[in-house]
Amino acid sequence: MAEIECPICREQVIFPQGEPNVFECPECVAELDWNGKHITGVKTNRNYLFVAQENFDSYFDPELFADAIDFANEVIDNDKAVLSELGRRGSDTITEESIIGQMNFDKNFRGFGMVFFVISLVGFVMLMGNGAELAMCLCMVPSLLALAISWGPGSGSLTTEDLQLAQNVGGSYREGYGSGFIPESSVYTKYGWKYETFTFGAFKSIDENHFLEFSHFYNEGGDNSSSTQGYNWKLEDNKVVIGSDDYGSRIWTKVHNLERENLVEDFEQILEIKNQLKKKTGVCLPIRIEFGRSQLRPQKIMKIIESDSELLELWKKLEEGK
Repeated sequence: MAEIECPICREQVIFPQGEPNVFECPECVAELDWNGKHITGVKTNRNYLFVAQENFDSYFDPELFADAIDFANEVIDNDKAVLSELGRRGSDTITEESIIGQMNFDKNFRGFGMVFFVISLVGFVMLMGNGAELAMCLCMVPSLLALAISWGPGSGSLTTEDLQLAQNVGGSYREGYGSGFIPESSVYTKYGWKYETFTFGAFKSIDENHFLEFSHFYNEGGDNSSSTQGYNWKLEDNKVVIGSDDYGSRIWTKVHNLERENLVEDFEQILEIKNQLKKKTGVCLPIRIEFGRSQLRPQKIMKIIESDSELLELWKKLEEGK
């Protein structure tokens, strides 16, 4: 048997180890979804879902269930924010009109994509054997692209279920997302929510066993875009990545060729983030910087750092975990 604190009323509840089921808390009658080892969901007037993966304890602290629900309620009710340092969040109001508009646009664009593709295909067949195959192949590329976009994973993001939800709750509902450190806390969280359902991807108290990895990146840009540069970051503990280095997990620097004076600016920018996090969370996270995947002379970086006293001093301050 396992004794777990109910996330709603904080009373101790006994669960059968290894026997998944939905149990009702005898004190507050909340429905607790038990997977045999951890609570993975709580249902009251709201629905709270917790990460249910093999490495549960790497993403979620079981003793913080009640704190997690308090945080979720603060986000939904009062738009509680994570720290701006390595954090991001957003929320929006989804209306019945916007859903219908998006669905109509998707439908029309899908029809356009199909018609465009059929016309291109017919033209290609008619001109076969006339020496224009290459030109027609090039003409078909836009039609294939339009068809792929219209039926791709990004299309139809708003569904009939969303429309039904908006209609059932008065014509609109709110939704949002976020990731980052909770103010005045050592907890890192990652979440998404829609109306009264809040889903946690992480709610973890960070300590000296965790570290931040910054990986340098450089994007050359193209005809209609400028070059960009900066660092992807990950929050990890040598076993799993808690904060991932997706597009939202980046810091940006000015574009440079990794010269000594520019590296000093980069390191000072990262060190400022580390110091602010220590001040606001009480945790001093060691930082590792990786240049191995950079397009800009990664083999020379450590020689530049080791041969310069100011750079080396900054490097050591970044690595320190105290």
